[in-house]
Amino acid sequence: MSRSPLLSCEAIGKAYGTRSLFDELSFGLFDGDHVGLVGPNGSGKSTLLRILAGIEPPDRGTRSVRGGVRVPSAGEQARVLIARLMREPADILILDEPTNDLDIPTLEVLEDNLAEFDGGLVLVTHDRFMLERVSTIILALDGRGGAETFADYAQWEAARAPPRPASRDVAARAGARERPCRQRLSSLEQREWDGMEGAILDAETAVEVSRQAAEDPGIAADPAALQTRYAALAAARDLVDRLYVRWAELETKRPSRSPAEE
Repeated sequence: MSRSPLLSCEAIGKAYGTRSLFDELSFGLFDGDHVGLVGPNGSGKSTLLRILAGIEPPDRGTRSVRGGVRVPSAGEQARVLIARLMREPADILILDEPTNDLDIPTLEVLEDNLAEFDGGLVLVTHDRFMLERVSTIILALDGRGGAETFADYAQWEAARAPPRPASRDVAARAGARERPCRQRLSSLEQREWDGMEGAILDAETAVEVSRQAAEDPGIAADPAALQTRYAALAAARDLVDRLYVRWAELETKRPSRSPAEE
């Protein structure tokens, strides 16, 4: 006998102006499903939560719900939420950053209650440790209209790792291939190109340093520190992405060279 989802979305989409947050997004939330919703800042996580909660309509697609949905207000104390979970069980729980300003004992009690929650849960939090303990699946928004599911947070992290830049030997061999006529680099752009590989490597090193800082167990119970360090990690990744885009732009303007000129 097939189960019916507590909440389902069929091909929903949302955009602001010309920017698509997500499109053709479909999924079902069943009893015991705990969805960790992740993505870069501005990717539409809070917007999707409002759509799932019925607070805001999607631009297209349909949302259907079976059972009661609880969406604690931003000002609701975690202790109140915990008490209500124990006293008034809900079918669906939608939480946006529930760990802000919690002390360690309250955080642990909240995690215990969410991990044992029998209904459907959709959770947004910067607390990686809570995501790893509570979530049964990760739904990732990419900020460009796409969405993808992952088994856990670590799998999503691995998928986000940028490719290594080509070595100078590989770049030199690629430059020896025939290319269509291109606009030449200016002197400033040539200097930028010459330093691009080093800049990318430095930026990737900064990502790794920021990632380790964000995963430091010593700040696991400090929401403010977690938020600051994950913001720094997002900024470091952003820089790597921008450098790769710029690298590709400059590459299209490099002149074709024969092997004898190498």
